[in-house]
Formats: sequence, C-alpha cells, structure tokens
Amino acid sequence: MRRYIGIAAGLGLLLVALTVTNAGPALAQGALKPVMALITNDVEHPVPVLVTNTTATPALEPFRASLDFTFVALNSSRLVTTVPADKRLVVQHVSYSTSSVNANQFVFGALRNGQLGPLALMLQINPPHASAAVSSSIQDGSMPTTVYFEPGEEVWLAVTKNEGADRQFNFQISGYFITITP
Repeated sequence: MRRYIGIAAGLGLLLVALTVTNAGPALAQGALKPVMALITNDVEHPVPVLVTNTTATPALEPFRASLDFTFVALNSSRLVTTVPADKRLVVQHVSYSTSSVNANQFVFGALRNGQLGPLALMLQINPPHASAAVSSSIQDGSMPTTVYFEPGEEVWLAVTKNEGADRQFNFQISGYFITITP
C-alpha cells in the first residue's frame, strides 16, 4: 500500500513540476522536434522537382446555367444543356427558388439524363416559408453535389407541384466540363 502511495505522490510531484515549467507542449512534440532550415534554390544548388505529365491532365472549362420559367401544368421539364461530344459535364452545385401566390407546393425536382431518362440527381425539397408578399409562399434550396453527364447526353430539369396554380421557378446549376481526349 505504501508503494502505491509513493508512486501516486511521485507522479503528482512530476505533474506539478511539468505544469509550473510549461514543459507539457515540449514533451508532446516527442523526441524528434522540427528543425528550422533555409532551403536555397539557385543555379549552384538546384532543388529537384517532380514534374507530372501535364499533357495528360484534362482541360477544365467552367459551366453555369440558369433557368427561369413559369410552369402551369403539375409537371414540367426543361432542357438545361447538351454535353458536347468531346466533353464530360461535372455538376458541382445546384440551387433553386420557387414562388406561388397560393398554397401549392413544389414537391419534386430532379436532373435527368434525357427528357424522360433516369434520374441523375434529386433536389432536396424544403418546406415553404413566408415572403415579403403576404399572399405568396417561397421554397428554395441549395446543395453541393457531384454528378457526371457523359458526352452527347442531354441534361434535363424535371419539376412537379401539388396543385394547379402557376408557379415561378428559378434554377441555377454550376460545375465544369472536362475535355476528353481519345
């Protein structure tokens, strides 16, 4: 029992000594501490640099599209873009804002591969919230994503509301094209 009390007292004294001297951060670095160094990259002493194959790096071209429309029917689809034959489209961000003068709600939104093709991305639907106009409701959303569309594919936006009144819709999409080399 005395032995344990002696060990506890010794550890307590060691902890107090380390706390008083602020040696904790120095001990946390371990035995190998960083060394300050001055690196000179001149003609007599060149620093070797690894160069990657830059010719194989695909060229990136920014892409952004915006759609503004009113849809009267319950469902509506709009062509966003057609991917050029030598490029791949990478969609990185989508956002929307929609408003209506009555209680109808935007209930579905998606990007599709083709007008009636498979869904590539479903939009996150947020509940309506009040707007400055008392008789209007707004729904909006914004989401980062990574979705790929291949050369020649058509990118379509499909939207649905739950009632028949007109609904204003604004859609933003951004990303980039990658040039595909054979």
